[in-house]
Amino acid sequence: MGKLVKGLLIGGAVGAGVAAIQGLQNDEPVEVLKRRALRAGAQGAAVGAMVGLVLARRAKRRAARPGRTAVAIGALAEAAHAARPALERAAEVARDRAEQARPHIEHGAKVARERAVEAAEQARPHIEHGAKVARDRAVEAAEQARPHIEHVAKAARERALEARETARQRVAA
Repeated sequence: MGKLVKGLLIGGAVGAGVAAIQGLQNDEPVEVLKRRALRAGAQGAAVGAMVGLVLARRAKRRAARPGRTAVAIGALAEAAHAARPALERAAEVARDRAEQARPHIEHGAKVARERAVEAAEQARPHIEHGAKVARDRAVEAAEQARPHIEHVAKAARERALEARETARQRVAA
């Protein structure tokens, strides 16, 4: 019965909703819109109830045939039981191969670490040179900017003094 009720409710809601949207798009009066939505909702509910009834009957028929499920579960259990030795052997082989590969992997990690240290040592002079060049350029830029900064500071000082004098004159007046 659950599917029948769900079908009834969903069908009614969809039918009424579609009719309401169409009515609003056509600028119909509210009374006409209500009647049309109720009629479409009832029709949708009937259709939804029929679909729900069909789905409920199909579910009952499928549930009445338990043999398929039991056979499938039995076949699956049998296949799992038969595959167990092969899976255990595969796991054992994988463990053996991992143990055999361990020294090679450790050697590779050691070589990679040594090469990384070498690369860092080779890069150190280049990095230090780059840092020195950047520091020299920053000092040079600061020296070039000094006259401009002094000029701006002087102008700002003069404007501040002018503003102070103007403020004194306004306060005194």
